[in-house]
Amino acid sequence: ACFSWQNNAVFFIEATGTDAYTIGDTTYQYLASLDPYQDDFTLAATVADMDDDGKDEVYCAGYYMNELYAIVDSDGDANNLGSNETAIIASGVSHGASATAGFGVFVGGNNTGTDIHKFDLTTGGSPSNPADWTEAAYGFDNSLSGFVVKLASGVDFDNDGAKEVVLAYMSVEDSLQVIDGTDTTMILNTGAFGVRTAEWDASMVSIRDVTIITPDDYRLAQNYPNPFNPSTRIEYFLPVNNTISLTIYNLLGKEIVKLVNNKYTAAGSHNLVWDGRDKNGLKVGSGTYIYELKYGNFSKTRQMVLMK
Repeated sequence: ACFSWQNNAVFFIEATGTDAYTIGDTTYQYLASLDPYQDDFTLAATVADMDDDGKDEVYCAGYYMNELYAIVDSDGDANNLGSNETAIIASGVSHGASATAGFGVFVGGNNTGTDIHKFDLTTGGSPSNPADWTEAAYGFDNSLSGFVVKLASGVDFDNDGAKEVVLAYMSVEDSLQVIDGTDTTMILNTGAFGVRTAEWDASMVSIRDVTIITPDDYRLAQNYPNPFNPSTRIEYFLPVNNTISLTIYNLLGKEIVKLVNNKYTAAGSHNLVWDGRDKNGLKVGSGTYIYELKYGNFSKTRQMVLMK
């Protein structure tokens, strides 16, 4: 589906074979009214087979008209879109949409108390019939500013059987705040998030904020003491349970000893002591060594000095 800026106009390009495509009717089917919002557009369209008929529908929200549109293929001809194949199924929503069959159509909300609008098609219902849709609105208690401009639904990052929705926020208050009319100052806004994740529980009726873990949340501290003789302590922090390795190398990249070998380790702070010996139990010479914390496809390294 291809959308233009004016009036949320849409046309389709159909794949008819290998590297073969047919452009549909480019006179457009206007989803939004011609007046008064001739510049209506969508922030993000999405596709899903919500009625399980083997054909995807297209869903998008009009930014100015605040309407949620459904586009269906009722005659098997994707190149020609009839007026009976588009419908306004809801109002009061205007931001990016994401649909997942069996999970729902999600549209971003704003800071008026709603972060997500979730639309569910009733069993046996028609995607083009507004009466066959139910809507639920969800909000975070600590939503401070901005709105959900785009989102992605239907993923299960932690494989716990509960699906998540990733929310991308726009117009979040920055850390630069005006103090008075002539002066400004930089104040850290601790609520200035840009991406959040919401997760539905088994009953799919409650919502909670989920912390996003990045590789930078893993910490590898500088050993102490440093320089050292004959031993030193190494501390590291894991934000989540993970399988890790902690290895000592010389400056040529040769492995000296593996202090932790591919071990599943609980989240939290950990420490261990290296006694300056290699994997054969022999004392190593003075010099600079590298210690590496490896977790998944990421790692962090630091240098330390053994001085005898």
